[in-house]
Amino acid sequence: MGVDPVQAGALAERKPCHVVVVDDDPFFLRSVVQVLRQQRLRVTPADSFSSAIEIIEGEEPVDLLLSDVGLGRNSPHGVVLSNMARLRRHHLKIILMSGSYDVKQIAAFANGPVVLQKPVAPATLIGAVMAALEPSGAL
Repeated sequence: MGVDPVQAGALAERKPCHVVVVDDDPFFLRSVVQVLRQQRLRVTPADSFSSAIEIIEGEEPVDLLLSDVGLGRNSPHGVVLSNMARLRRHHLKIILMSGSYDVKQIAAFANGPVVLQKPVAPATLIGAVMAALEPSGAL
């Protein structure tokens, strides 16, 4: 899981950012959290739609929501989560990920967020997160 040192350095120099990562796959969730924490980001993992909504509805600032689309059976999917999150936090940056669905269709349906294909390479993940956290990042 190597990351471009230039990307890593640029991300480490910015102000502390809070990223909420949502995925129902514990292995993938741990991997993404580890990659982002290595970049000196404050990361809060959420393993379900309901735990993510709790964080989003909380008082703590959140800069980026990074969510899987498929959040398990009998659970709303990540597109619904991203829409609800935007209603509560209008300036929240959002990145969606999917290993099961066509990312182009999700991007069209979600109307806005970047959608990454899982499995996502660490360098690709860091690049997308860096772009989202840029002051002009329009995700």
